[in-house]
Amino acid sequence: MRKVCFVLQLLMLLLMLIGEIPPAYAWVATAAFCLLCLLEAVMVLAEHLTGHPADDRRHGT
Repeated sequence: MRKVCFVLQLLMLLLMLIGEIPPAYAWVATAAFCLLCLLEAVMVLAEHLTGHPADDRRHGT
């Protein structure tokens, strides 16, 4: 899940930098980017607090 968030963040950042997102929707893209960053931060915090990786494939999560 963290890898998916990271890839989506990079894609959105790239689209914003090259100007593919119209200025009228830039605030939506910025909000979505911030939400992805927040989601990743929550996953990192959960890993730190529980000691279990969020992408532990052995347990199917």
